[in-house]
Amino acid sequence: MLQISATKTIIKNKKSLHLNSFFNQIDEHKKYEKDRFETVKRIVTNPLNTCYFEMTSDAMEYIGIKEESILIVDKSIVPEGGNIVVFWYQEQWMIRQVLQYGNVLKLSTGKERDEPIQITAENKIQIFGVVTWCCNKLLEVSNHLHPF
Repeated sequence: MLQISATKTIIKNKKSLHLNSFFNQIDEHKKYEKDRFETVKRIVTNPLNTCYFEMTSDAMEYIGIKEESILIVDKSIVPEGGNIVVFWYQEQWMIRQVLQYGNVLKLSTGKERDEPIQITAENKIQIFGVVTWCCNKLLEVSNHLHPF
């Protein structure tokens, strides 16, 4: 026989199961889902203009973007000095920081050995969007296994 009382107790085969812990788990799950949604809203402010890229080189490591990082890119933001941008240049996607010197704009890795690319009409650089967030991989499984 199954009965549900006002105290949220189920009586089955003369055993009592309190549903309080079950309902607490549901409440915690709802809170987790809400917190997760708030985090996503913070990271992706313009979903229709947001794209994701994976960094496939260490060119921007000096600035903190590592190889295999996931980049969140907003196509609706107008780039300005200091922004990290994704752009199409010489038949490939690239990621660089915008440097502004008066009216001159350059794209740089931040490394002294890499010559910045000056944005001109002749070099046909097409800026795709501004990187708003970067998710770097922090843990390498093979590197953290240490005998103790």
